[in-house]
Amino acid sequence: VSNPNLPLLSGGTVFEAYSGPIEQSPGSITVSRINTSTQFNNGRDGGPIILEASGDINVSGFLASWSSSVDDAGDGGMISLSSGGNINIPNGGLNSSSLSFVDNGRDGGMISLSSEGNIDIFGSLNSSSFSFLGKAGGNGGIISLSSGGDIGISGNLDSSSSLSSGTVSGESADGGMISL
Repeated sequence: VSNPNLPLLSGGTVFEAYSGPIEQSPGSITVSRINTSTQFNNGRDGGPIILEASGDINVSGFLASWSSSVDDAGDGGMISLSSGGNINIPNGGLNSSSLSFVDNGRDGGMISLSSEGNIDIFGSLNSSSFSFLGKAGGNGGIISLSSGGDIGISGNLDSSSSLSSGTVSGESADGGMISL
């Protein structure tokens, strides 16, 4: 049986197992991607992603808990990773944003990474609130990184609240705090 402890779908959440060779210490977590996002579901929030391991956390793809809608978007879901070892995300990023195409965006979700070892991410962290034609309305989510070792990020950290340049009227809210 391939990956017997990993569900493929649970309550609308997609889990994808890592397909490469797995060499990890006991207590580690390795996944390809987790997506708890809501898309075009008027006001529904992205689901939380919480991973806790006594060893390493390895994600070969992305973690997504954003909310997007043509009308009002919901809040982005929280992403929380806590590791007794290292946190490695070599090919993706984390997205807990809120995005509306016509009406209002809501709050971006908090992104919190805590590691006793190193944190290495080759991608961006996005907890923003954005609207193309309405009001951003929501605040950017907090991005917090805490490490007992080094922190390396090759992409952007975005916890902004903004509107499209084509928006005639509307207002954005506050950007979120970024703590390293």
